[in-house]
Amino acid sequence: MRSGWADKATTLLNRGFPRMYLLNMLKDKPMNAKEIVETLLMKSGGSWKPSPKIVYPLLAKLVEEDLLYQTDEGQYALTRKGIRVASDAGTVSRTLKKQINFFGKFGILAGNTIVTKVKKRLFW
Repeated sequence: MRSGWADKATTLLNRGFPRMYLLNMLKDKPMNAKEIVETLLMKSGGSWKPSPKIVYPLLAKLVEEDLLYQTDEGQYALTRKGIRVASDAGTVSRTLKKQINFFGKFGILAGNTIVTKVKKRLFW
């Protein structure tokens, strides 16, 4: 049985992680929604294909927050503000990965599977 903090941590990761990962992914090149879904599917080894119900509202929210803009070709690209946030996301991602790895080692010793599940979800 999972504790309350584990449920909260998982919920926060679910909400924040796709947003930051998407911004970080768009640093390389602008993409349309279909390319974003295909890239996420490929990078997850086929284990995660986000539905349009997740992708389109997230893209709309990021455009509303002036982190992305839509090009004439229908691709999403980072704004100047988005570039700054994506740079911060890379720093946060590296720090989070170190922390997850640390807690993953602890979780294995303690027989805790939640950390392993979070690692798989974040760093496929």
